[in-house]
Amino acid sequence: MIGIDKRFGLEIRPLESKESELLQQAKDMAVELHSLYEGFGSSKEMDHAKARLEEAVMWASKHVGMNGVDFDS
Repeated sequence: MIGIDKRFGLEIRPLESKESELLQQAKDMAVELHSLYEGFGSSKEMDHAKARLEEAVMWASKHVGMNGVDFDS
């Protein structure tokens, strides 16, 4: 089971500048995709797609904050 500190992000550390840049790129791309989705019209399915996009950025941000980025791969 995951520790309580990790579960609630208490172990997240300050990001290095390269990590911040990569996360900002991911967020910018998500905003662009969300804008594209706006042209698809409204539905429950599009609401889910937008929510999952937001969730993906959140999980990626949490990963970087907790684990860093492997710049060698």
